[in-house]
Amino acid sequence: MAFSSPIQCDSNLEAEALAAKYGLSRCTLLNYRDFTLEVDSLSLVQMISENKCYNYKLLRIIEEVQHLKKLANVKVEHYFREVNTIANHLAKLALSNHNEAYYDTYQQLLMGARGHSNLTRTKCLL
Repeated sequence: MAFSSPIQCDSNLEAEALAAKYGLSRCTLLNYRDFTLEVDSLSLVQMISENKCYNYKLLRIIEEVQHLKKLANVKVEHYFREVNTIANHLAKLALSNHNEAYYDTYQQLLMGARGHSNLTRTKCLL
């Protein structure tokens, strides 16, 4: 499952945290019980995994992410932004068309990303 959604936030880290929360909510809604959450912010992965957040605004989002994570078998992994071409494409899509887009299969994602040659991942992407 992947998605693209325009959001308003104060920092990249807040955008990543909101995307993680949104993605976990959607996966839970779709009854996914065993999946990987790919995040390109190592700081966010550490906040989720180590339960450490010193920013009050982010703390509430991280707590919601941790709660949603407990509802399924979720593996949180860091992927470098430079190799996560699908997430990069989805972010650009959100900025350019200002609409939400959901991809529940890899085939849908490929159709939504015509002309983008490096789409290689099939996990839950943020």
